[in-house]
Parts: sequence; structure tokens; C-alpha cells
Amino acid sequence: MLCIVLFLFDCGTPSGESSGIKLLAEVEGEQLYLSELEGMIPPGSTSEDSSLIINAFVEKWVREAVLLNEAERNVPKDFNIDQLVRDYRASLVKNNYENILIDQLMDSTVTNAEIGNFYEANREYFRLNEPIIRYWLLQLPENHSEINEVKKWWQQISKEENQEKILDFVGRNSIDAKLKDSVWYEVSELIEELPTGWMTKANVATVTNFIRKDEGVEYFFRPFQVLQKNATPPQSFLKAKIKRAILHQRKQKFLEEKKEEMYTRELRQQKIKIYN
Repeated sequence: MLCIVLFLFDCGTPSGESSGIKLLAEVEGEQLYLSELEGMIPPGSTSEDSSLIINAFVEKWVREAVLLNEAERNVPKDFNIDQLVRDYRASLVKNNYENILIDQLMDSTVTNAEIGNFYEANREYFRLNEPIIRYWLLQLPENHSEINEVKKWWQQISKEENQEKILDFVGRNSIDAKLKDSVWYEVSELIEELPTGWMTKANVATVTNFIRKDEGVEYFFRPFQVLQKNATPPQSFLKAKIKRAILHQRKQKFLEEKKEEMYTRELRQQKIKIYN
């Protein structure tokens, strides 16, 4: 039979020893005391706010306790909770130690040569899930004091001197812009930066230089190159991904070697006994 004793109240934050041992709720022998809620009520809370916080916590605690009791009554006979706890603890301890070993002993440096070798060995497996693009993008308020000069430079942006003027302008004004023509971006990232409908994954390859205004902002855009979905991306685009893959492989090898070292050491010291 389910037994629930619930004490909900409407008062300020209690203080003193008698308040700390106040029983708030009980479910089949499991008890919740006010002291267990220490730190949950922000300093300076009103009595009404304190009561709301405590009552909400008690309501949640009771429901969780009821569910746990019901679950325990219906645990299958072959459900070995002690073994699961031991396995989970062992997993946590082992993973923690493996992380310590990796942090302290494993070399995490990945050279450009390693990245290049990995790329060449696996490039046939690299395929783009969406188009990528190299581009310049600058956004300015339409009332910026130098907006007209920037427009003149952008309209003849193929001239190196105009590119230098734009780069200098951005540097002088601390403007957040994308002006590295060697960097590749996923088209979805570009789409999010532009007003809705200006660009899609389908038309990205046909969009040319433009200066457009939307809601008081002038957008200056210049594309350099687009690679479509399923194309093989350049190494520079995959650098971070390749580095993670190399480190993952290195980690697996490192841990296997450490396990073997430990096993060999314990075996040599006759600390391992196997009984047939």
C-alpha cells in the first residue's frame, strides 16, 4: 500500500536548528527534510518566493520517490543492480584514469605532414554533405560615414589596391567581416548571415558580386569558388576533422600499448593468477 505524507506550507525561509530538521515529505519511509534544500533559495527571497520554490521541489521529489518505489517493486528477478553499480563504477574509474594517462603522457601534437598523409590516404572517402564556398562578406550600416568610399572600392574589387583599402578600412574600424579568400565555409553558414531568400544551396554557384541593402544594412559580397555536394573538399577545409581522427587513432593505440605494458608488468611480478 502506497503511503505518502506531504507537508506543504506557506511561510518564509525557516532558520535555526528546529527549522533545519523540519520534515517536508515522506514516501514509504523515505523522508525529505528542509535541510536538504540548503542553498536552493536565493538570498533575499520573499516568504512567498521561498514557499513556491520549496513546494515545487517537494512536489517533484514526491513524484520521483513514488516512481522509484514502483520501479523497485517491479524489478525482474534477474535484474542484478549491484552488478550494474559495480560495472558502472569500474567504467568511471577506468575512463578517468585513461584520461589522466592521455593528458599526461600522450603526444597530442599533429603535424601538417601527418594531416597531409592522412588526407592523401583517405581522400576517396571524403565527400561533401553540402556545398562549400570561399568568399568575402562585409556588412555595414547604411549611414556609415565611409559607406560611399567602400562602395567604390567594392565595385572595382578585382584591383589589388582596392582590396588593400577595404582590408585597411575594416582594420581601422574594428568591423567583423570575412575577408580571407583562402578559407572555405559551408554554404549553410553563409545563408544564415544573409537576409532570407538571398541565397540557397541550389543557386549559390550562380550568385556573383553584389552590394545590397536590407533593413538599414549594406551587404558587400564577393564569391571566389564553390564546390558542390559530393565533391572532394580541399585539405584545408578538413584540417580540424583530420586532426581529430588522427588523435582518436593515436589515443586507441596509446591505450592498448599502456594496457599491454601494465599486463606484462603484473605478469612479470607474478600478481596475475589464472586458474584452469
